[in-house]
Amino acid sequence: MVVDYRYHTPEVYQSLKSMLASLKRQGFKLIINGGDVFVSETLKDGSAKKLYDGINQEDVFTTYDFNKKKYGRQTKKNTDYYERYLKQAKKAGLDVYIVEYRAGRELSKRIGAYCERHGYKWYNADSIELN
Repeated sequence: MVVDYRYHTPEVYQSLKSMLASLKRQGFKLIINGGDVFVSETLKDGSAKKLYDGINQEDVFTTYDFNKKKYGRQTKKNTDYYERYLKQAKKAGLDVYIVEYRAGRELSKRIGAYCERHGYKWYNADSIELN
């Protein structure tokens, strides 16, 4: 959904919705990776569940700085934003997945408990290459 983020126009939005609807009609299970701006808009207009089955969000609790090639913790402000976003998606009946990068033992426990409480699934990747 990078296209919608970079070129956020009504025409791009409708085109993405049309493509997803076509794929959904063909029986594909669709998970949107990232795309919070697009997903939020479909949640507002009530079309989300008709277009895709779930969302995956990276970096809710952790971050990766591509310039410095360094792993870290997400800011509280961004974590709060993503938590509200994920809650809205789940409330709309979507499956919710989270990918984190190198969450340590204590943070992993916190994320695991959070996901269990909310019915989300999550993966803790050892590296940005997802291995």
